[in-house]
Amino acid sequence: MSYQPLSSLPTAVADGTSKAQQQPNASSLSCIANLTNTILGSGMLGLPFAFSAAGSITGTILLLIAATFSSNGLMLLSISATHVGITPSTPSSFYSVAQAAYPPSTALIDFAVAFKCFGVATGYLITVGDCMVDAMKFITGKDDGGLLVIQRQFWIVLASLLVASISFFRTLDALKYTSMVSVVFVLAMTVVIVLYSMGIEGMEACDNYAPTDDDLDAVCVGDKDKFTSFESTMSNLAVFVFSFTCHQNIFSVCNEIKDRTQAKVNTVIFTSIGAALLLYLMVAWAGFNTFGSSLQSDILLNYPQNALVTTMRIFVAFLVIFSYPLQLDPSRRCIITLINKLRKGNGDEDFTPVKDEEGGAGSKDSETDASINSKDLGGGEKALENVMFYGITIVFLVASFSLAMIVTSLGTILNVVGATGSTMVSYILPGVVYIKLFEGETGWRKRGAMLQVGVGCIIIPVALYFIFHTD
Repeated sequence: MSYQPLSSLPTAVADGTSKAQQQPNASSLSCIANLTNTILGSGMLGLPFAFSAAGSITGTILLLIAATFSSNGLMLLSISATHVGITPSTPSSFYSVAQAAYPPSTALIDFAVAFKCFGVATGYLITVGDCMVDAMKFITGKDDGGLLVIQRQFWIVLASLLVASISFFRTLDALKYTSMVSVVFVLAMTVVIVLYSMGIEGMEACDNYAPTDDDLDAVCVGDKDKFTSFESTMSNLAVFVFSFTCHQNIFSVCNEIKDRTQAKVNTVIFTSIGAALLLYLMVAWAGFNTFGSSLQSDILLNYPQNALVTTMRIFVAFLVIFSYPLQLDPSRRCIITLINKLRKGNGDEDFTPVKDEEGGAGSKDSETDASINSKDLGGGEKALENVMFYGITIVFLVASFSLAMIVTSLGTILNVVGATGSTMVSYILPGVVYIKLFEGETGWRKRGAMLQVGVGCIIIPVALYFIFHTD
């Protein structure tokens, strides 16, 4: 069947704001950078561990499968957004497609996106703690834990203060320029990991390696299995799902890309997923060849204390700090929507979707300044919106900080979030929405959507079982 090009949709602005201000004008390169930056991140640090736990051959196959399903989910959502309709005054979002397909599911979507983004943001704080402790050990030359700057908790506190300073913006325009820089950081880290795997003189990965007091039998380079046990593979399956999750952002691509067509959106999808897959394969194989089964849940923890690796650790710390608001923003929008639904008393109210920078489930009640002038709101309603905005932001920051202080393993966060929120957002919801919107279709895309839902429904219980029942 044919799909209406996004560029042919009406562009009238219903709320009286300037049409020029809301016209899509993002370049394809900008959309690719933003989507790729959303995919890459702390998931890249934990992937080599999951890769080694599954075995090199199994890990490669799982990466290819995860990339394929993620691409399919992104296409299903973008086609659904086109089918529902996109205008400057009513841009697409998870909320808009879910409301059109199956209204009762909107609350589930809001919860899934909020939970997934919260888990990712918490993982970012854990990453900062891991990276900066080792960086400071090298810089100070101390390894006894007596100094404040080599305490993990100190850096999580500092990172939380830094992310708090950039988490109260109403829009994310000021942060979009960090996407290119973030991708450069990721490329630099990939190059370093690959160089270490090549055994270049002066870049010995096991230089000055010594077992920790917690594991005196540990070795720098472990076994390099092509296949491992079913239990080991399944307990890390969710990390592969998590590594390609960016589906809350496909709506911002549909809303903002200039001269929109489905072909252009597909190009953004395939380029972003393809670039991420290539980088993941390089990092996973390089890390696996270097350390084998000795890989830790954060690959940077395997490398020696030297100036190059220390620089990479600091870069990664800043990378995830700047990425934190990209997770907080859609989560905040979804939570506001859920609160508004509770205030209304039922789900039948007219929540008009608004411009959502992150593509999360948003509503007219949940974002006052995206398409509504502040003068249009009564003083009491505006004050309540502000209370929710700032209150939810503070609770989010405090909750993620508290969890990061308790949970020390990045792998735990990646597994649980991947098994639940990421699987729901990238597998089940895209398939359910598409199936409902295109009930009369019988082609291969419909069958692909059904397969997407089925696989997602299997992943969640199986992955959770093995995560919590593996010694």
